[in-house]
Amino acid sequence: MQLAREPKVIQLAKDLGLNWRGDCLSTIRDFALAEVERVVDDSPIPVDSLDSLRRVLANKFRMKLEVIREDADIERIAAEYPEFHPGLRARLNREFLQLDTEGITLERDQWDERLFQYLAVVDARGARAARVYFTSWHEVTHLILHPAQLRFPGFRRTPARAERDKDPFESVIDHVAGKIAFHPRFFRPAIEQALVAHGLTFEALDAAREFAAPTASLFATAMGSLAYFNVPTLLVTAELSLKAAERRLVSSPQATFDFAAPQIDEKLRVCTCVPNDLVLPSGLAIRRNMRVPAQSVLAQVHESTIDVTLEAQENQEWWETSRDGALDPLPLRVLAARKGRFVYGLVSVASKFAGVKS
Repeated sequence: MQLAREPKVIQLAKDLGLNWRGDCLSTIRDFALAEVERVVDDSPIPVDSLDSLRRVLANKFRMKLEVIREDADIERIAAEYPEFHPGLRARLNREFLQLDTEGITLERDQWDERLFQYLAVVDARGARAARVYFTSWHEVTHLILHPAQLRFPGFRRTPARAERDKDPFESVIDHVAGKIAFHPRFFRPAIEQALVAHGLTFEALDAAREFAAPTASLFATAMGSLAYFNVPTLLVTAELSLKAAERRLVSSPQATFDFAAPQIDEKLRVCTCVPNDLVLPSGLAIRRNMRVPAQSVLAQVHESTIDVTLEAQENQEWWETSRDGALDPLPLRVLAARKGRFVYGLVSVASKFAGVKS
């Protein structure tokens, strides 16, 4: 079922008083963007950047944002806001030391109109440092899309991506957060200028990020830029992982016995796959969990021991599924980059020019 017609998404549209027939995802996104415009227009201070936009929105919805960069920050936050909630320390310890939570927004125990009402805490330890920008916007978006007539549920957590992908509500928040975090008013001029100067390249993304969203990661910037590409494009990440069936086998209780322990090797697979709006009619069919072909530059940069960026003309028929075999032939332009431990890719239908939409 498409996200736009998931029952949870339809219910959110109803709770927001929106038209719930048709494409609810677009309706909810347009509502959120209109709310942002209203806040910007009413702001007594100038809003001239994405960072100032986030500060103004957080202030409007009475949110305080804190970031965990090391374990000690959990105790620091709990000690700094002892009056916020009697269970704050226990909640933070559970979410960020026992569970796999990326971020959480909590509501103050006792209403006080003089103080902030919501505390958002975002995990920036280790690999999650690259997601701080987007996760912060995810938490703000939760409040933008919280129906006024419904009580906030005490806290809302942002789980790890694998769990979020299964929850239609969290997927909607991610979708809308991606639009607001790179709001066209502030980001469009930067990405359009960068694409004209550099074409559809990682250099263009870096240039736009440095100008408009310097605290954003490359991945978040790429997500925010997809809408401005003039060719069907997938943003992918690749890492060693198992097929879904293999993960289920490994996690099966029977696999705990030595005689039943499966011998399965991880393969380089697509772990994230985000399309732009031009992909659907294009025939570009690469999807999440597919194995990366050994001859692809995505595999080459994965094997590199240093940061590197490669580009190649490839063909979609190199990719295959275990059920249907090779995908349909389609000329592709593949840009692959290794940044630290991460492998990123921009997979586009081959075109004479790849840049900004006309």
